[in-house]
Amino acid sequence: MKRFMILVFLIIPLSLVGCRNVVTYGDNKQLFKADIPTVEKLTSVKFNKETTNLIQDFSFNSASLLLKEENEMYSPISLFMALSMLSEGASKETKAELLNALKFDDLETLRIVNKTMFNNLFLNKEKSKLLLANSFWLNKNKLDTYNNDTLTILKDYYKASSFAVDFPSEDTSRMVSDWVSENTNGLLGGNPEAFKFSKETMLVLINALYFYDTWSTQFDSKNNYLDGFNSETMTTYMKQTLSKRSVLINKDYTSTFINFTNGSKMHFILPNESKTISDVKNTQTLKEVVNYESTTKYKVDIRLPKFEFNSKFDLEELARNLGINKAFEDNAEFDKFTSIDILVSKIIQESAIKVDEKGVEAAAYTSIEAGITSVEPEVQTLTFKLNRPFMFIITSSDNIPLFVGSVNSLS
Repeated sequence: MKRFMILVFLIIPLSLVGCRNVVTYGDNKQLFKADIPTVEKLTSVKFNKETTNLIQDFSFNSASLLLKEENEMYSPISLFMALSMLSEGASKETKAELLNALKFDDLETLRIVNKTMFNNLFLNKEKSKLLLANSFWLNKNKLDTYNNDTLTILKDYYKASSFAVDFPSEDTSRMVSDWVSENTNGLLGGNPEAFKFSKETMLVLINALYFYDTWSTQFDSKNNYLDGFNSETMTTYMKQTLSKRSVLINKDYTSTFINFTNGSKMHFILPNESKTISDVKNTQTLKEVVNYESTTKYKVDIRLPKFEFNSKFDLEELARNLGINKAFEDNAEFDKFTSIDILVSKIIQESAIKVDEKGVEAAAYTSIEAGITSVEPEVQTLTFKLNRPFMFIITSSDNIPLFVGSVNSLS
């Protein structure tokens, strides 16, 4: 029996957001248009600890499996949302594997979690942005085979727009490329050759997150200086003093954070001299960093290198390591999407990050405090210099991990 394919693209630029217009070409057309918020912030409902813990487990388990000792950044929450949408079209063993990987027992609960998370994460202020977008691209020659109930669920719970296109055509490559470019302010997309599809493509899912946030206290470029990174490359460091800052110190690493304008934080994990990123990128450590609470405070002289890089992952191996196998096989069960037999052929994630004096092209918030004490301590001064390979985590206001990355070398 001939199989059709699903391709899943997770486009994750960390950038200022442009417009969200969709231009159609040729005979392609839009079926469902998602209701994109126009307010600065949506009404949110705080997750309970159990839900937050489940999402953190998925996020940090997948990050620990994926990240190597390189310059790279991964968005676990983008993969979480994309796999959640994929679950809506699955049944039987395929659905069970997806739900198990996502750490949830039933699709109805997962659906509500995704809708709540969209509302909680959404932020569209002048100096702080966290915008999300989802889209489904369908084979226009097979429209009578799709399940409209599933498409409606995707629109209502995931704010996913749907398009009917002729996949092999240049018009479709151009339309998808333009959609990505328009939704990333030109940071990604803009190259139709990168979005070529075959006549056997049945569905393309695109999940996108867009972020921009500024430091609550910006670095002064006058204080920048040159120094070595990892005892080799000379790079530009920014520095400032953070007062009454929580620092987590143990035998493997030291961790602290910097605040963003909207109350978010970016956490930095610096392995100790005898340790490497591989020693600290485990689920236990990453959860400890984002959940640890203490009253111990330090005055921190932080020295942060300026850096920027792009990442691109083929996530099939990660998905299989998470226990998702049936979705890639000939007997995959996606009958909730379409009456035609289909399987996942590719999962790709792209991202980009830039850190400078003004801030980070990302937005998140969490409260991390380090050290344990029962009395008010004398404030000590600690120099936190990120001059060798380190990790970073960006989390949302309800402690949802948005990005996990590592910096191994600088040029």
